[in-house]
Amino acid sequence: MVREYQSYYTYADVDQFKNYLAGSGYSSSWTNDKTELRRILRAVSSDMEVYCGYNTWGPILNAISFDIGSGSLTNDVRPLYPTTVNNFTPSASRIAELPFPYWLISVTTATSYEGTARTSSETWSSGLSNDYLLLPYDATPSTGLKQSTESEKSFKSGQQTFVIDGTWGWQNTSSAVITTTEEALDVGEVAIDVASSANLSEGMVIKVESEIMYIESISSNTITVNRGIHGSTDASHTTGQNITSYIYPTDVIQTCCELARVKYREKDLGLNRDLGSGEMSTTIPTREAKLIMKDLDRYSAYNKQNSVVF
Repeated sequence: MVREYQSYYTYADVDQFKNYLAGSGYSSSWTNDKTELRRILRAVSSDMEVYCGYNTWGPILNAISFDIGSGSLTNDVRPLYPTTVNNFTPSASRIAELPFPYWLISVTTATSYEGTARTSSETWSSGLSNDYLLLPYDATPSTGLKQSTESEKSFKSGQQTFVIDGTWGWQNTSSAVITTTEEALDVGEVAIDVASSANLSEGMVIKVESEIMYIESISSNTITVNRGIHGSTDASHTTGQNITSYIYPTDVIQTCCELARVKYREKDLGLNRDLGSGEMSTTIPTREAKLIMKDLDRYSAYNKQNSVVF
């Protein structure tokens, strides 16, 4: 499944990767490689997301529609018709549970439509005494929604009959204020003057008010960005607005750096995976990236991939 919104998340920025490769004392000598490094980091970040079911470790704002089976017949491994075993006949009712295609951080609205025609709808409320609970009960992010036994509502049969508008991803964690804008921003303006770019780096995903942006390049105290990404709105902003960046789990940053290192070293070798020639040649291991990617198994195992349930 591919997301509606393209992910710009780059789980290690250029400065982090430079320091990982050579130490902070060598960072100033890498200026000519910044564009190439950012592209490599974003490419391996995309590979990491695919490995974990197109999930992201930063937030994406999106309304996702679900197809629901007949009535509340969802996500139940029991047979449709009761089977008598040892004089015991189980109920044929199903569990009113909806698995999510992606990790969910928070729900903005949950809406149930009457049918595929979507002529009428009702809003569901969260809580044990209301309409639904998020699964699992004791952890975040959420992987599914379960109807409360106290709810008087029900899933409706049809296509796109349940819509969750929310914030999807592993976590929604921002840094302290890094810097501020030095100018008023118009809609669509991509070159932004900031008070200081000292703590900014290419590949960072930043936030100005409620708008999410991606830093492509930096020149002095002017950053060039991609505006209104991840479901946010490209909007105007007054001068002096705070700029923060998104924070990812430490092991995700490390995995991104390790995968990018493989890509970065291989670019100098071209298509030749052998060092030397003849009896003195050595074949470069081609499975290194796959082994590094397995460091994300705890995240991929957390994921559920069902979004159309009949």
